[in-house]
Amino acid sequence: MTGETSYLSSALRSELWSALGDRLRSGGALCTNGDSLDSLCEIYEEITGEVAPDLVRDEIREMVVAVNEAHPETYLANGVQIGRVEMRVAGSSRRIPTKIMPDPEDPEKMCIANRDSDSGEVVPANRRGAIRYIEKSRDDSWREGR
Repeated sequence: MTGETSYLSSALRSELWSALGDRLRSGGALCTNGDSLDSLCEIYEEITGEVAPDLVRDEIREMVVAVNEAHPETYLANGVQIGRVEMRVAGSSRRIPTKIMPDPEDPEKMCIANRDSDSGEVVPANRRGAIRYIEKSRDDSWREGR
């Protein structure tokens, strides 16, 4: 925080992060600081019944950046998203809604996700033993990496 005054009590901060953790455990996805900021502002509104004023939003933004820099594995890219992935289907390219997730070994890379039938957890999808990596295209859709 840049100033001396805090607009969020420590109890409210704890409640915000706890609710955000609950959202992630229920399948929500946060891939950027902006996603975290938007979610925490929504949670703030649910808790207090009012839209976060600019000063509070700025404090939440600073809190998000600090926490995500210190512990990126905790809140960033923990969830699975639905993305439109360009794939070859019946000889032509189509954009198919597909579950995508960050690679557990390298969170900088995104891959197609499947649910493991044995354990029930979401894991990277494989094709011929290799993870199916995807890349973001210019129009914000995804395509399989070459």
